[in-house]
Amino acid sequence: MLKEYLIALSLTNLCFYNIILAFFYKNKFYLKILPGTNQLLALILSELLIASLFWSAWRLVKKINNRYLIGVAKFMVCLLTLIFIYDLARDFRSFFNLKLFRIFLFISLIVLIIRKKTAKIAASFLLLMTPFVGIVFFQSIQGAVINQTKHNLPPTKPPLFSTPNNTPRVLWLIFDGLGYRIAFAERPEQLKMPAFDRLQQEAIVARNAYPPGNTTRNSIPALIDGKLIPKADIGDYDELFITYQGSNETINWGSQPNIFSKAQELKLNTALVGEYLPYPRFIGKDLTFCEWYQFYPQYTSPGSVLANTRQQIKMLLIGPARHYAQRKEAYKGVQNHTKKLASDPDYSLVMIHNPVPHGPYFHRQPWWDDRSQEGYINALRLVDQSLAEIRQVMEEKGIWEKTNIIISADHGNAFFDGNDERVPFIVKLANQKKPVIYEPAFNTVITQELILAILRGEIAAPDEFIRLLRQKGEMIEPLKVFD
Repeated sequence: MLKEYLIALSLTNLCFYNIILAFFYKNKFYLKILPGTNQLLALILSELLIASLFWSAWRLVKKINNRYLIGVAKFMVCLLTLIFIYDLARDFRSFFNLKLFRIFLFISLIVLIIRKKTAKIAASFLLLMTPFVGIVFFQSIQGAVINQTKHNLPPTKPPLFSTPNNTPRVLWLIFDGLGYRIAFAERPEQLKMPAFDRLQQEAIVARNAYPPGNTTRNSIPALIDGKLIPKADIGDYDELFITYQGSNETINWGSQPNIFSKAQELKLNTALVGEYLPYPRFIGKDLTFCEWYQFYPQYTSPGSVLANTRQQIKMLLIGPARHYAQRKEAYKGVQNHTKKLASDPDYSLVMIHNPVPHGPYFHRQPWWDDRSQEGYINALRLVDQSLAEIRQVMEEKGIWEKTNIIISADHGNAFFDGNDERVPFIVKLANQKKPVIYEPAFNTVITQELILAILRGEIAAPDEFIRLLRQKGEMIEPLKVFD
């Protein structure tokens, strides 16, 4: 009986492989909630619960004593073991051909089934892996005692400054991976984007805008800081080492003035909501409100041990759909915050880093087909739907016409847009009614200067915006900076 429970516990430990990696072995940079006492004790509890479930299920199968049911149970144990081995291989895929390894695992499974060795081989492997259960439990207890949750940041403050009715206001929407070619220049016939088409009839539309970088981690900081960042390297959980173009000095992002610190000097309330980058750790001090969502599956909860146990078991049961589910949840969170902040006149500058249309694609897509071209088209439909929802809420609050709207992207989609590196750059100034087309090429890193000019009241009309755009755009090479 003890041997059976050890096998069940070892199998459970393998099933929690991704959570164990995130807690103990992978960089904590992308974790929103660092594993502390509640999260680590929940890991032990989760493993004991699932192991007890496995063990009880096996005891029940043996009691029923149906050879077909026993065969299915043995097959499932073998299958779960092979899934773990495959997950492990994915983390080391740079050393061998993952496709060939997948074929090898499939053939191995067939051979074991034919020779009726599935249960024996799987049980021997699981017993061999039992010591790792002790290692994980020891690390969990050690981490719970040290308690890393002291690193988590407190909630941001409420609006600090009073906002007169005539204060200029900017909503800056950055859609992750929104390329220009398919969405605008060569839009497929089946793709309709009515919200964007409507907006372009009353906005400044640039046809040759280029992003400051080809990755989120160098492009977004460049847009916020107003300087090109050709190199951005992740360090510890609160370290993003950047190098500005023309400088040999490497600094931690957030240590230099940015658009939000400059807006605070103007006594303006600011807000930023995004995904992927842990914004509060770097520039939360410069913002009135700051929130972010994980790109990778979130195995932690801010709540109790039981709340974390539920979260971990939930992500375990989701299995291969966890990235799909995380992206969907992150989008909903960002979009809900966007509608709230965009329609709140207390905030003079609101920046949104929206996770769509970047994959995995979840809109109208099954989780097993989240990287296809059809998925990208559906993601573009969701981008348009998002804009329509934001506009509707702002119009209901009577704030749409009073707000300067800037829409762009951190980078394009090289897989679907090919060599076309352009991103959209659409600007609707407050009370603007007529469209303006802007043809010259430029780098969108100048967006910071354009926004600050609006907030200072130096720009109020399209011709003034175009004049500054032309002046600043000519000063920076309109090519992407590759990290």
